[in-house]
Amino acid sequence: MISACVIAKNEAAVIGRCINSVKRIADEIILVDTGSTDDTVRIAEGLGARVFFREWDNDFSAAKNHALNQVRGDWVIFLDADEYFVEDSELKLPFYIKNAKTKAFMCMMRHIDAEGSVMAQNYSLRVFKNSPDIRYKGIVHERLFDGDSEIKFNLLKDVIIHHTGYTKANLAEKDARNYELIMKMEKAGHRDQFTSYYLAMHFFQKGDYQKAYHYTNEFKKFARLNLKKDEHIFLFRIFIVRLASMIELDNIDTEDTYKEIQNFLWLYPTHPEIKLCEARFYDKLGMYDKAVESYNEAILLNEKYDGENQNLFWEQYHTVFIRIGEIYELKGKG
Repeated sequence: MISACVIAKNEAAVIGRCINSVKRIADEIILVDTGSTDDTVRIAEGLGARVFFREWDNDFSAAKNHALNQVRGDWVIFLDADEYFVEDSELKLPFYIKNAKTKAFMCMMRHIDAEGSVMAQNYSLRVFKNSPDIRYKGIVHERLFDGDSEIKFNLLKDVIIHHTGYTKANLAEKDARNYELIMKMEKAGHRDQFTSYYLAMHFFQKGDYQKAYHYTNEFKKFARLNLKKDEHIFLFRIFIVRLASMIELDNIDTEDTYKEIQNFLWLYPTHPEIKLCEARFYDKLGMYDKAVESYNEAILLNEKYDGENQNLFWEQYHTVFIRIGEIYELKGKG
């Protein structure tokens, strides 16, 4: 028996799409509503969901665990309200579940913009075995634990979920909310690789490269930064943030930055964004021939990259070509 779970608040615009994407394989659908004033509950109930209510207290894990407490199935699919399975890929889940040799699966998550274009993709843990020992921890950016240890998982590249929640309109709002909750955790003495990771992301997006770099160092205290395998698939972005911050900062030794870039190129030789960091390093130093060479290599790597780690090269695609043109213009004037 498979149970599908979702927590929601004022998600009438998307909740039907979410529930309909799991109805063919879920034996029950559980929705925990945290205070909707729109038609979220009515829509969910109309689609057969069992609805429970919990007052919102700024704790994502508490809300999700409340949903898990209602589960009657052997396995759980846990989606956000603005997520949904595509390409009939959810139909593959019963086979994977039946033959599971692990307690959890990460699915391929594609983040979609308003036009339907893929902004980014990464693996996200959305399917796991039902057990009283398996629960979420963390008031924000919650993670799934099996007892005291983070749950072990396998990757499902062909089970695809679309996520529509990231827009320019709401990114700043979500970042502010999450930052406030993360700082609450840190001030309470809860510091680990995840709080460090998200604080590094926050300050990098704000353009505060010194603080971003600081939190990548905090991250190193809790994690083996050079780890190459699955454990860091969903934390890969901090590697890019670390290199980009080092390049931006003038108070970091150039040789140290170069060594760090080369180390990550050795670890991830096919990732276009790391090669892009090398290009920008050379560019900042005025080593334009090497910069152009690395920019072009990054473009080629991006065209054929099919790795498991998040790649956001597309965000900088046009600016890379513009910069190559600017460099040729500089060289021509010289």
